[in-house]
Amino acid sequence: NGSQVVWNYSEDLLEKIGNGTTGIAPQPDDVLSYGSTSTWGHTSVVIASNVDANGNGSITIMEQNASATGSNTLPVYSWVVSPSWTNVSGWLHDPSFKGKMILVLLIRVVTPTPTPDP
Repeated sequence: NGSQVVWNYSEDLLEKIGNGTTGIAPQPDDVLSYGSTSTWGHTSVVIASNVDANGNGSITIMEQNASATGSNTLPVYSWVVSPSWTNVSGWLHDPSFKGKMILVLLIRVVTPTPTPDP
């Protein structure tokens, strides 16, 4: 589920960052998890970040099924990403910022694996 993408990520390539961590705003290619660790959730990829030194501003995200255009702008207040419809629990960040590799990892994480026939 989208709510668990960040917190169940077990690889060492990406950092897990909690929403509201002082001094850290989501950056392009970061993967956000929405909702608590419940049975539902949502995820998106950051495509732009405009957050000032006080942690205020906005981020632009790419998502599949929560907006008609496939993108949305979310406000950030005091380092907290604050969508109006749910909470962001945290995000995955590539400390070496290797570009679009994160999209490949996201697809691998959330794509269900078919069950082989017995």
